[in-house]
Amino acid sequence: MEGINIWSGSDIGIGAALTNPTELAFRKNKIKNHYPVTFRGVNFRDAESAYQEYKSRDMQESIEIMTEIIVCKLQHILGYLKQLRSEAVLNGLSDAVTLLE
Repeated sequence: MEGINIWSGSDIGIGAALTNPTELAFRKNKIKNHYPVTFRGVNFRDAESAYQEYKSRDMQESIEIMTEIIVCKLQHILGYLKQLRSEAVLNGLSDAVTLLE
């Protein structure tokens, strides 16, 4: 499997969906859905919004915060992928679901 460039401008949907600023990817028409994140009990429009709210001036603390946020984001995306797979519309992304599980 070839690597996927994860960024808001990715032409491959999963690459744009896995980026932190998914609202930017949505505005660029790279993804068709919103990927909100719930972090520490607060709902955010995407992982980038959560990071901007919680980031610290301390680099190590910011890295730990971003790690927590990314875990939350991937758990949400895994839920979406499982739902898609159960509806039999995953079409070619079953390997990605297996990797995330």
